[in-house]
Amino acid sequence: NELTEWVSDQRVCYSNFQNGVKTSINYEQIKLLNEIGFEWVKASWEERYKELKVYVHEFGNTIVPRKYSKNTALGKFVANQRKYYKKFQRGE
Repeated sequence: NELTEWVSDQRVCYSNFQNGVKTSINYEQIKLLNEIGFEWVKASWEERYKELKVYVHEFGNTIVPRKYSKNTALGKFVANQRKYYKKFQRGE
């Protein structure tokens, strides 16, 4: 997916920028991405699991909508976990 690749590239560029390595990203671009809440560090599985526990505490289930407005990444995480589990059950 092109967007996934672009996001990954931005994270690499930002890391290089912070380390003083010449990169294609500049301060203004970083500022714009920060303004929309861009996540510079990809959340770990454990972090998403903690977010899911909070969701369960609030709603009493793990049925997180794929496009959950409070945390779209959590909805995608849960959908992916279900997909991985089905593959596991099939022995894939």
